[in-house]
Amino acid sequence: MTIQRQFLSDSTPALHQAVEYLRSLHPPGQTWDLHDLTIAVPGRRAIRRLTELLVESAGDSGLLPPSIVTTGQLPEQLYEPDSPI
Repeated sequence: MTIQRQFLSDSTPALHQAVEYLRSLHPPGQTWDLHDLTIAVPGRRAIRRLTELLVESAGDSGLLPPSIVTTGQLPEQLYEPDSPI
């Protein structure tokens, strides 16, 4: 798994910038396939808002959403446990 960090400016809201960046990586008119991404945000409210922005930006072309987790849930996404918890 390759981790790619993208730094955002403080000129506009971060979630809007994140959606614009993700949109710039995918051609318009096709189903927006983000299912292989994991995005970490500060809290559940940010998860809801980011999901809303992604759906709005996808429009009629469709969206395969990414996995959006809080920063507290992120460590479990980065490794496979040796034994069941």
